[in-house]
Amino acid sequence: MIKPQSFKRNIDKGFHRYEYSKTPHASHGGLNDKEISSVYIVHYHLEPGGVTNIIQSQIEALTETFQVHALSASTSVPAGFSLESSHIRTIPELNYLSSSLKAEEIKEAYERLKEHFFALEQEEALFHFHNPNIGLNPLHALLVSDLVDAGYSVVNHCHDFAEDKRPANLKLLNYVIQDVFGLCRKKVCYKDSPNLTYTVINTRDKRFLLDRGIKKRAISYLPNPAPTITVQEEELARIQQTKKELDIPRDAKVVTYPVRGIARKNLGELLLLATLFPRYYYVQTLAPDPSEQAYYNTWVLLAQDLDLPVRFNAGANHSFVDIIEASNLVVTTSVQEGFGMSYIEPWLFNRPVIGRDITDITVDFKSIGIAFPHLYESLLVPKQSDSPDTDEWADFPDLSQQEQINTIIQANNDYDFAKKIRVKNELETLIRQSVDPTIVAQNRLIIMKKLSIESYGKRLGNIYSALQEAKATSDTNDKNVTFSVMRSHPNRSSDTSLDHSDKAHV
Repeated sequence: MIKPQSFKRNIDKGFHRYEYSKTPHASHGGLNDKEISSVYIVHYHLEPGGVTNIIQSQIEALTETFQVHALSASTSVPAGFSLESSHIRTIPELNYLSSSLKAEEIKEAYERLKEHFFALEQEEALFHFHNPNIGLNPLHALLVSDLVDAGYSVVNHCHDFAEDKRPANLKLLNYVIQDVFGLCRKKVCYKDSPNLTYTVINTRDKRFLLDRGIKKRAISYLPNPAPTITVQEEELARIQQTKKELDIPRDAKVVTYPVRGIARKNLGELLLLATLFPRYYYVQTLAPDPSEQAYYNTWVLLAQDLDLPVRFNAGANHSFVDIIEASNLVVTTSVQEGFGMSYIEPWLFNRPVIGRDITDITVDFKSIGIAFPHLYESLLVPKQSDSPDTDEWADFPDLSQQEQINTIIQANNDYDFAKKIRVKNELETLIRQSVDPTIVAQNRLIIMKKLSIESYGKRLGNIYSALQEAKATSDTNDKNVTFSVMRSHPNRSSDTSLDHSDKAHV
């Protein structure tokens, strides 16, 4: 255990920092369990969701080589979570930070959080943080900065950023880091150090970090692994039962949108597609959290009022696999994604993906050979105008919610209006023309090979190795600088020299 007395307190702009003096590494020829004894994976929670799935994949990839620990505010874990309870630690201060806390309460919470981390077992530890820069709890970003300053190897795994259309998160980051602790947010959140590396899940986020001054050598591309799926033999009876329970005719074609119904998923566009192609049935899988329930209810009620063939929150009573199995196609109308698993996972079930193309996300998938023949980059609709001669068009998500509602109502009531939209966007074959089975098979094969858990584990190991090598090189250079300073100051006492050497390795 790292002893508390191993740290030296000093005041840095209004709060305590810790420094830890570590013995320089003798050699770093590659990653092995002598160099990193423990990996601590850190997140706000371990509730079911995308990041928790990634954490589970990392645990599977790392447990043969390292002692892996999961640190979060969760008091329970999802069923099947493959980590012994002794390696799962609950730290309440890792939870989302309330914006109503006073400055002193925030400082006290951070002191408690640091005490938890700096008292962990094993000196040779690597800390792998998920999403510290999203701003849900700015103490994560501060902790990353302090652990880096203390000499630990740290991975900042970027899934999302507060700067990316999350104004409330950005405001909280600024308040905590700048107002409460008196620090520069950019220097805390986008720190440059040889023992800190950033991993990104798409090349768009790599450009984002480069624009904020992070060096290219400190950024690694780590696409999420696709889930390991064994496609069960489809049973007609099971499919028909699912359809019956969802009140969908036996012979109807089904288009599923497997997402939680939050605003950035652009649910209004799903309803518009239902008016453009009314012979199909549409299934949306999950309701949102209470904070976005009003947004969700707007579309649920509109679909009911217009008697649209849309089934909401189907995942509340049916498994994801059963719903996908009963589907012919999977659609996405999302306007903002992190990794974009919705473009990947359906192909593993032999279900083609149609809908909106977020090009700065799909470019990474297209680069490895995945084909998307039935995506559109925009869905243009006539702009509402008092003048009958106006022929202006706008992308559907750019409309106000009321304008979207009006467009859906008109498309539902006016066949010629709906056809005009289909023709303008060349959508006549979007759903009606089947996707070439060869493309489906090729996409599935590419995903299974290039986005497998095995390839993910190799990438992750290479990232850890490169981080350790960069840190070792920095340690050696700092040691040489220290030795040079000692030689140029022959009257310097040994105590002073040792103190300087300590600082070189914090």
